[in-house]
Amino acid sequence: MEWIAALFGLLMATALPALVAMWIAPAEGVQSRHLTEGASVQISRHGGEEEETLPLEQILALSLAATNASDTPSASLEAQAVALRSRAVWWMDYCDGEASEAHELAEQKRAGEPHRLCDSPSHGLPYRSREELIACLGEQETVARIRASEAAVRATRGQVLTYQGEVIPAMLHTASGGMTRSVETLAWTRSVTTPEAAAVTVWRIDAEEARAILAAEFGLRLSEDPAQWGIETVAENGTAHAVRVGEREIPATVFAAALDLPSGNLAVEPAKGALVITCTGQGSGCGLSRAGAAIYARGGLSYSEILAHYYPDCSPEQAWE
Repeated sequence: MEWIAALFGLLMATALPALVAMWIAPAEGVQSRHLTEGASVQISRHGGEEEETLPLEQILALSLAATNASDTPSASLEAQAVALRSRAVWWMDYCDGEASEAHELAEQKRAGEPHRLCDSPSHGLPYRSREELIACLGEQETVARIRASEAAVRATRGQVLTYQGEVIPAMLHTASGGMTRSVETLAWTRSVTTPEAAAVTVWRIDAEEARAILAAEFGLRLSEDPAQWGIETVAENGTAHAVRVGEREIPATVFAAALDLPSGNLAVEPAKGALVITCTGQGSGCGLSRAGAAIYARGGLSYSEILAHYYPDCSPEQAWE
């Protein structure tokens, strides 16, 4: 399971800055979709030159299977399917739009050219092939996961999340613990309660290593003694949103990414010759919490109720039949 944890650590690290930068180029209205559930999607595998072409529904099912155990409640899987479909549709519109003008894009699709997507963490689609899942999980667990995930994709066919009529690149994460986080520049995010008791991990990073990372990543020139750095956590409603180093404020998720931490929900304290960092949860902390969604589903909530809780300002729309 180490590659799954690593993937979502990267998701936490990269998705937030990418979405903030690209929110200025939202997808077209949901009514103008040229996508369908069976549309061919070309997956560029992150970190390599390999490409795979699969129907969107298979990509969604395999992404769900990579991140959910076989006993995950169906309502939780269905809520995640809608969120992942929204994310995929938004990113495909963005990537397709970058490559060609609208009339050229239309010609390409009529000619059968597949849509483009990749499994990079910033896309938030933790796609793994069936063979990769079997190698990691074994055949029995993989088959059970895929069967449950395919059912969730079918049950929510064509459904996406929208904000003010636009499809959103919905964010998901593994666990928050108490509260999810909002992002001021992403109007569709909202901090809401979440029921899971997320794991708390404590990291001790050597001062010299931390100095080198902060210098390389943020251009900070710091003394040898962390007590002199003026480093502290900036929190709101009990959730960290930045780390202050002297007069510089660094977004918590960006700081966590630089130090390869599992979560941006953190607390930083200087110690003798080191930084001591306490992390709560795993992932970006924004949008749907998989751990929380499973608890809500076991408590009887439907997938639409779970989505309404984690994305309270968004509406489900039928992008295609």
